[in-house]
Amino acid sequence: MCGIFGILQNPTLEGITGLRDLNLHRGGDSAGYLTLGEPDDQRHLSHKVMDVRIPPDVPPYAGAILGHVRSRTSGPHGEGGIHPFRRYGQYLAMNGMLTSYHTSNELDLEDVDTRHLLWNISDWRDQNPNLPIEQCIKEALTQISGMFACWYVDVRSREIYLFRSMAPIFWHQESQMFSSTPFSEAQLLPEGLIYKYEDEYEDFLPMEIFQEASIYYIPPIEILIPELAPPVKYKGRPKGALGKKNRIQGSHDILQD
Repeated sequence: MCGIFGILQNPTLEGITGLRDLNLHRGGDSAGYLTLGEPDDQRHLSHKVMDVRIPPDVPPYAGAILGHVRSRTSGPHGEGGIHPFRRYGQYLAMNGMLTSYHTSNELDLEDVDTRHLLWNISDWRDQNPNLPIEQCIKEALTQISGMFACWYVDVRSREIYLFRSMAPIFWHQESQMFSSTPFSEAQLLPEGLIYKYEDEYEDFLPMEIFQEASIYYIPPIEILIPELAPPVKYKGRPKGALGKKNRIQGSHDILQD
């Protein structure tokens, strides 16, 4: 089990470390972060650490920070397994475990399943340059099975996506935060959809359906959020996920790509 999280506007050190700490019970082996500039700023920073207590960098140009804490389920121990993984300016971090997936000839069969998924998405994009990114993600997801929750970023176009199957992602529009672990007033995103973050709406919009799932109805669930809030009930579709018009119905290192 791992944890993913992020702040997509006005990130602060206090905010991102708070989300990290909220997810530490999900993974204490390592942590990784991806910092993006503002929408018109293509600068980015990848920061990976074996000691999860080391805080991430929050440079002055930071417009968004996405993070991951790891508990090893596949692939190597140590630095080789730290998320996010990168290929051609594309970054991917995952909470979960894939039970089957398309393997890349460029990778070792024993490599982290997340890396194989990223290579598959990247190959789809290379071979189909006219397809929208979300369509390429969808095609890659049809070749896998398992439980997962992922964030995917293309730093060249500064496009941010979330998608999940069984593993949770909670989104809070007002604070512009998401997390594998629930927090006060956050909404559980329905599974089986690929969500794209739109700066215009300051929200994730569902773009593609990638699997048959109960995506238009979420049964009531009760979640106890320790030290943050009393039990919170989520019922029906999240307002921030499907409620707006025109949406689908039915080591430090500065990386330059």
